[in-house]
Amino acid sequence: MEKKLNALKSNLSDQYYNHMNWGRRIVIGMGLFMTFITVLVVILMSQNVDLESEDYYQREINYEQELNAMRNADKQAKQIKIGLSGDYVVVQVPDSVEFTNVSVYLRRPNNSKDDQFFKLNNSKNLLIPMSKLHKGNYGIEISYYVGDKPCLQKDNLTL
Repeated sequence: MEKKLNALKSNLSDQYYNHMNWGRRIVIGMGLFMTFITVLVVILMSQNVDLESEDYYQREINYEQELNAMRNADKQAKQIKIGLSGDYVVVQVPDSVEFTNVSVYLRRPNNSKDDQFFKLNNSKNLLIPMSKLHKGNYGIEISYYVGDKPCLQKDNLTL
């Protein structure tokens, strides 16, 4: 009985390997690989990839001026403070120094449609409701002038 079972097994395995020779294996392997590559291309092409900003190249040209503005801001004894308070993002301008043309730019790295721009007009505080902002990471750029010197503060904020 055992001999008949072993003979049947070997006969079935011979039939299987006769139908599945190396040429068919290569064709099946190539077909699976092409399917994988096609699915990968479709997934990657359907994702939205934005530049950091629309005027990226112009900003790159002006980068030295931006570095100088950041150095000017670092030299200031008192800087503009950014913080979270309850349901608001709070931007506080110190009273002791005369800051002019203060603007706050909240840049969302993964979606430029969520970027926000605020300008402080004769005010020392800015309250930004968190309901206007989506949860996630924001890059904050605060630009202002002290006298005739441009200043720039950069920070990150996670909501």
